[in-house]
Amino acid sequence: VAFGAVYEYRDSCGTPQVVASTGTLPERQFLLDRRHHEHALAGKQDPSIVWVGISGGAGGLNDAQMTEVRRAVADGRAERLQAKKLSDIKPYSRHG
Repeated sequence: VAFGAVYEYRDSCGTPQVVASTGTLPERQFLLDRRHHEHALAGKQDPSIVWVGISGGAGGLNDAQMTEVRRAVADGRAERLQAKKLSDIKPYSRHG
């Protein structure tokens, strides 16, 4: 079974600011996002899932195909909403 989700972080007014996607359990990814992108996500509300895809069985998508689909959905959403993609945000480096 292939899984994908697209989610976004909104500002205090509810405007989407950052769009991201994952192929793992979303709650786990949210924790990783906060850990690795704490400065970029400061002041953002908890993320909201905006798209989910599940595929399996004969003729279903494999993991690589689902990755392409969810990234395309995230890219299109970020462009349409003029929001940043989390993959574009560089995590804060404590090493200088």
